[in-house]
Amino acid sequence: MPIADAFGPTTSTVSGGDLVLIYSEVLTSDSLDIDTGSLAAFADYKDVRCVLRDIRSDRASTTGVTSGVRMFINNDQTGANYLRAYLEYPTSGSGVTTSSSQSNFISTIPSANETPHNGLQARNGIVVDILSINSSRPKQYMVFSGRTSPSFGGNGDESRAYIRIGSYYGTAEPITRLVFADSNGDDLLAGASLSIYGLK
Repeated sequence: MPIADAFGPTTSTVSGGDLVLIYSEVLTSDSLDIDTGSLAAFADYKDVRCVLRDIRSDRASTTGVTSGVRMFINNDQTGANYLRAYLEYPTSGSGVTTSSSQSNFISTIPSANETPHNGLQARNGIVVDILSINSSRPKQYMVFSGRTSPSFGGNGDESRAYIRIGSYYGTAEPITRLVFADSNGDDLLAGASLSIYGLK
């Protein structure tokens, strides 16, 4: 699907079905979250695709504690307003893990002290598609993510693939703001980025 820059010469060059860049941010320093603030451009699109790149937490890996990312629609941080289900395939385990819950957790991410591989530090990529962002119905979303790193707190290989589906039931209002935050209240490390594309 072609990507058209929202800051291009004219909007008339963007046909139906094109993805249009409507928001972009790169963290230049560690931050608790990436926050679009109130974004008027959301009103012009049916659906959005959020692409998070180079995501890593400053938390040191701790047994039993997973670093991750939570998504807050319109900055609603109440986990019970989100329903989700997911499939997880770990190369270090056996079989596929499935689960469902009330949660705004969308993906695990690498921690600060994970061992580099060939001198490179693991980071995570996450793609979130949110449908019917201006409807009065629950906002459905799909998450595709994966993490591949040589160790997780020294506990061996942790290469995982995730597919998540979810819905937001907190309000019938259109989406005007998105926040992506570390799940434990730690910082996201500098270099993490968010690009949001609108679909007419």
